[in-house]
Amino acid sequence: MSRQFPCDVKDGHFGRPRLVISDDSLAVLTKLEVLNLSSNNLTRVPRGLPTTLTNLALSDNRIQYIFEEDFKELHHLKALTVHGNCPRCGNAPFLCVPCPNISLGIHPNAFANLTQLKTLHLAGNSLTVLNDFWFENLRHLTKLMLSFNLLQNAIQGELKSFSSLLYLQHLDLSFNFGHNAYPKTVQLSNGFSKLRSSPTVAKHIPIRKQTVSRFSKYA
Repeated sequence: MSRQFPCDVKDGHFGRPRLVISDDSLAVLTKLEVLNLSSNNLTRVPRGLPTTLTNLALSDNRIQYIFEEDFKELHHLKALTVHGNCPRCGNAPFLCVPCPNISLGIHPNAFANLTQLKTLHLAGNSLTVLNDFWFENLRHLTKLMLSFNLLQNAIQGELKSFSSLLYLQHLDLSFNFGHNAYPKTVQLSNGFSKLRSSPTVAKHIPIRKQTVSRFSKYA
């Protein structure tokens, strides 16, 4: 049976206290499977997370960089949610503070040991590139959320990062236009042809025609 360890702070988006987690303080929870640390103003991924985790949520914090070691020991992880750590504020429908580094930084090998991962949520981080190594070992991934980033150029250029996603069923690329740029159509990269399982790609994005008529609202 899953055990949950709630650490959420239920204050408003601004003025909320920042949760400080000492290194290895959660490692004693040796049977913990579900950990939700969202909306706590965290500035980094806590060190020494329980290796038994199958579901980890770090959304809507202020994490600026994901290091190679952050998830290294989480071999059982099946769902990782890291959305909203660097939101695009240009036309955000909520009070929004731009992150210092323009976009969330992610080490090329940050997800290398997450071989059991099925869901990865990276929406709302102002990502401008898709590193070739991020998804290389995620062969069981079925759901990849990349909406509300700045990937308009990345998904039109040379794209190698999807080649290992053999079982992907859902890919969300909605709202990935550039700042103050609203294209009528987008020519998708030939790299999408490497998605062998023919996943559902967001809404209004027909891969076969390799055009995008409109980016749908992320739900």
